[in-house]
Amino acid sequence: MAQSAWGKLRQALPMRPMWRILLAIALGGTESCVQLMPSTAAANFRAITQCLKMEQRATLGPGIFQIPHGIKIPSNCTLEGSMPAGSVKGSNMTQASRLILAVPTAITHSLLEVASDSLVTSLILDASNKQRDASCCKSVISFTGNNSVVSDVEVLGSPTGVGVLFESPTSHDNLVLRLHVHHCYYGIVFSAGLRSHQMNVVAQSTIDNI
Repeated sequence: MAQSAWGKLRQALPMRPMWRILLAIALGGTESCVQLMPSTAAANFRAITQCLKMEQRATLGPGIFQIPHGIKIPSNCTLEGSMPAGSVKGSNMTQASRLILAVPTAITHSLLEVASDSLVTSLILDASNKQRDASCCKSVISFTGNNSVVSDVEVLGSPTGVGVLFESPTSHDNLVLRLHVHHCYYGIVFSAGLRSHQMNVVAQSTIDNI
């Protein structure tokens, strides 16, 4: 049975047990997904997407991670940065994990597209004014699924788009907590057709410089 978004929030983000780390190494698997470090835009994109696909988790170390276009977070995955929880606004940039568009792109309309039962936490997400998709759905983060959590995230850099977009009219039970949205045209947008009983919640968050 899928864990609820609230359950995900209450649950800590445990480190993988040592036996799993040793087993993965012995079997030739990769534990580099535990703390990815910045590289080229293409290499960053490949490493993050491969970790999400193969390990269902990508943990970013501190630094600036350029990517050539947006990333789709599959269902049941975790994308985690290195910032301590609750320290997003005014965070020390040298200690933060920053995901940023490297070049102008129209390949994807969101920097991060979040599917169902996933967690995104402790990141700075910067579209860097490089989104060239002229559609109605340009955003830094978009929710297309259900029961996901985005927490302790800073969102910026979409002066003609949306900070957080609940894109699907059928999405439900998504939670956004301790978000800081700034330098976007809109802060948060709920798609037409969404209703209050679907419980897409934004709490303890700040929107400014819109």
